[in-house]
Amino acid sequence: METQFLELVNYLKIQYQKQYWVSCEMALSDILEFLQEEDKSILDHDALVIFNRILIKYYSRFHAVVSFDMELIQEALLELERLNAADVTDYESVCSLYNSCPEELYKKAISIHPNSFPILYAYALHAKNKEELSVAIGCLRYLLSIYPEANYLRPVLHECEQEVLTQLLDQSTTDTLTASAINILVHLSLITKHKPTISRLLTNFSEVLSDAQQQDLEISNYFLQQEINVEEVIQFWEQRWMHQPLSLVTGVYLTEYFHKQGKIQFMLPILENIELPALDFLGAEALQSTAIDDYFINFNEVDQELVATYYFLKATAYNYQQAADLAQQTLAEALLKFPKHPKLTGLLAVITLRYNNENQAAALPIIDEALKYGVALTTYLDIMAEYATSKNDFQSVINYLKTYHKYAIPTGKSLFYQARAYAKLGYFHNALKLLNEGATYLPITPYRTSINFWQMVIYKNMGDDKRFYEHLQWQLSVFDKRYPQHWEAQNICVEFLYEKHAFKECYKYIVPIYKAGKLPPDLLPILQYLVWCEYDVNDEVSVPPVTMENIIENPVTLGHYRANAIYYWMLGKDYESAQAFEKAAGFGSNVGFYLARAYWRSTYDETKRNYSIELYKKMKKIVPESIDYQMQYWEQNLYFRALRSNEAKTSFNELIAKFPKTALRKNTSAAHYASRQKINTEHLGETEAFERYSKMLQSLS
Repeated sequence: METQFLELVNYLKIQYQKQYWVSCEMALSDILEFLQEEDKSILDHDALVIFNRILIKYYSRFHAVVSFDMELIQEALLELERLNAADVTDYESVCSLYNSCPEELYKKAISIHPNSFPILYAYALHAKNKEELSVAIGCLRYLLSIYPEANYLRPVLHECEQEVLTQLLDQSTTDTLTASAINILVHLSLITKHKPTISRLLTNFSEVLSDAQQQDLEISNYFLQQEINVEEVIQFWEQRWMHQPLSLVTGVYLTEYFHKQGKIQFMLPILENIELPALDFLGAEALQSTAIDDYFINFNEVDQELVATYYFLKATAYNYQQAADLAQQTLAEALLKFPKHPKLTGLLAVITLRYNNENQAAALPIIDEALKYGVALTTYLDIMAEYATSKNDFQSVINYLKTYHKYAIPTGKSLFYQARAYAKLGYFHNALKLLNEGATYLPITPYRTSINFWQMVIYKNMGDDKRFYEHLQWQLSVFDKRYPQHWEAQNICVEFLYEKHAFKECYKYIVPIYKAGKLPPDLLPILQYLVWCEYDVNDEVSVPPVTMENIIENPVTLGHYRANAIYYWMLGKDYESAQAFEKAAGFGSNVGFYLARAYWRSTYDETKRNYSIELYKKMKKIVPESIDYQMQYWEQNLYFRALRSNEAKTSFNELIAKFPKTALRKNTSAAHYASRQKINTEHLGETEAFERYSKMLQSLS
């Protein structure tokens, strides 16, 4: 008999694995008939486990078949429990039948597996179907507190909240509403942001609303407009909203709005104006008892996910102020209420890493906790590095990936992201070391071409022409004209040639790119400049004329400032052009070139001699190697014309010392030198020097 049972179960297993569902159902029926006549206690343990598990999985999948029997499925689960073989997937399969699964089985499953997503989600749907909406809402909010990234739960939660809201409104009048019902109505209206409901409350129930509730609803109604002006929001906050306590929902919403707008100075004042609900939290141990519904109802009354967000935003605000102690205190308080919250634990790890420079290892156990609570190390650091990159917080990128490399072998992506962060911060040697490591040890990484691209960019910025061209040619060999990376490399070359004063070669490169429609907007001014300088001798291209409308009003990038510098130059506004070139130099890309451009443009405006002198001093301090004979000659000329005789004399002497052959290459040059120094010493009252330069000038006449 046992042999026959093993054969039946083995056949069932094969049919199930091959997904032969009709055969599978027939095999299940045969085994059930066989078991009615046999003593289960003498049958093979493992075969019984396989049979009961397949029975549960089959009927949880095909619950519409005629042979579906919920009692049979429950018996199969009880049999697995008797065999000490029931695991979480068995309970999850049974609970997925939320239209049929009895409530006591749900509560039993939750008490055994309180963090199982499928079991909790199924119970929320079960409660929703029974119209026990407070339980459903609390269960969904609890799920979101454990799995904050499960955003597809939010529409279900919103639907439940909207249903409760509708029921309350339909059943209520201003005379019958209790204070508790009003609080629920306002709270759900703020959460769902349902404009008709909010409007109805403000219109029909205003007399039973407190001043704070009235304001919360008005704020929510304001933000439901199509267009929001941040300056107007600031004005409302300072003149009206800050003078009345805010609910948790409204306060968090306002804080997140200002955070997204970059107005971080408003975050703490808003958070400090929030009235946190003064309700006790039921401990998670309630989920291991019969008080499961009470736990979820309590979770519904206190939106714990929102409370956790409040603490997260508060710690983030302190972090922006570099108040690490206050940020850590806030998170410590939050983690007492939410001891296993991955988002809060992750932020604590970041803050510890960022500020505990003397002992960064202190962050490692916190990172371990964050991982244990649901954030994978690679995912966590990947997300944080991506987020920091998007915020141009490149130091954080470096910090996160340093930690990553403590736990895992470096990947092409991790090396590339860290190197790019170093490059963005101007640490080209650090970046190059990581890029070269990636190119050497990870030649087949998907990030290989990105690594090569940034090697090319860095060699360009470092002035290593030979290696720049090597990486340029490699990039172009990998990507032909069908790929955007080809044109990206070509455009880098255009910028390189422009900054090398190789305008003729630059023109040869840029014209085909422009004709192919691949020239980015920030390089178009270079082409317009080259055409303006008459490099387009054969009229190959037609470029838009330059007017004041081309000026970028709020420049941000190197390309923006360079464009403005070129356009101002072409429009005859030399001082404005010089200022824009100086700003372009601040981006760390070929500083000498852009400062030199700024210097020369400034010298064309006689009223800005002092500005020209300051630009020269800046070059002398930062990029002395970029100063040539003409620049230094013009420096003494600026001093001379400004009647600053002592500086003029010193500058000319430095010119002779630095460029003796050029400065005194012929008699006329020496005579010019003697003439200038004669005038300078005369103004300074240096009689002996004046006579010496007078004699020198006479001898050269």
